[in-house]
Amino acid sequence: MERFDCLSLEQAKGLILESNNIVVIPHTNADGDAMGASIGLYYVLKELGKTTTIVSPTDFPEYLKWTDASKQVVIAEWENAKAKRIVRQADLLIYLDYNDLKRAGNLEEVLTSLNTPSIMIDHHPFPKEIATVPFSDITSSSTCELVVDFVYACGWSEKMSKISASSLFMGILTDTGGFAHNSSNSDLYRVVGLLMSKNVDKDYIYSKVFHQFSENRLRLMGYALSEKMVVLDGMHASHIALTKEELERYKFQSGDTEGIVNEPLQIVGMVCSVLFMEKDGFVKISFRSKGDFPVNEIAEKYFKGGGHLNAAGGRSNLSLQETVLKFETVLEDYKELLIEEMQKLK
Repeated sequence: MERFDCLSLEQAKGLILESNNIVVIPHTNADGDAMGASIGLYYVLKELGKTTTIVSPTDFPEYLKWTDASKQVVIAEWENAKAKRIVRQADLLIYLDYNDLKRAGNLEEVLTSLNTPSIMIDHHPFPKEIATVPFSDITSSSTCELVVDFVYACGWSEKMSKISASSLFMGILTDTGGFAHNSSNSDLYRVVGLLMSKNVDKDYIYSKVFHQFSENRLRLMGYALSEKMVVLDGMHASHIALTKEELERYKFQSGDTEGIVNEPLQIVGMVCSVLFMEKDGFVKISFRSKGDFPVNEIAEKYFKGGGHLNAAGGRSNLSLQETVLKFETVLEDYKELLIEEMQKLK
């Protein structure tokens, strides 16, 4: 495929073929793209006869655990010694959906101490030099899209089974919000066509991803939108801030807030939406936007994060109230751009 440098592709292919014990590592708090890419590539590597293990720094949402491979993932936050032992014994490490080892969480220290050959496949901006062979394409909808092209470029299309293709489709589906954003590039639909040729059941996967939430999750979403959504008059922006107590009240589980940040963007004239969640010792922040409004810039400059133009994440060590106030203050500098984007979207 043209999106990969030929020399790098041959080097990565050689590393995989020469390795017997491969460890795939998604980023901390893995989302659908990270886990879809990890599981999809896992099945391809198994078909190549490789001993393959997925080691995740942290647990991941239940709605992503519908394949046999997902149930065999080693979770480092639960089995730290085992996870690090597996990583140290690997012939090859593959980093998926991140480009900075800080995103590897509790595995960062052991990964930086090793000289093990590694491959990185990612679509986020500003990549660090973390791998022997890096593949980075910020024009891609998702890392899963890149993994599909990587597998085909290596000549391994016949090694991609239905379950592998289904996992990769899941990642594309989640990272584009059901093809609602980051989905205007024709390459995306070419890749989706390749996956559909593997008999992927898109309706089944859609149901698994978007229709598998608990009653508590639905009630949490209702509460967040009804009681906690703040619309900033004249700014074409909104935010929702949830305290630890509120999350505990609704028996919060990983993945329960998935999609909540997108909901305010349905309001006419809304350009930017932000979700703040109070955690132990910090505030987790999710940013979403429409048009060309750069939430990744805000995340990177002010909230120790980053991401894509319309979807980014960050964190703050201030209190929840102080973090929200800081965001509102920062947003004043973007008021003209917010108004300009609103006008474009009319």
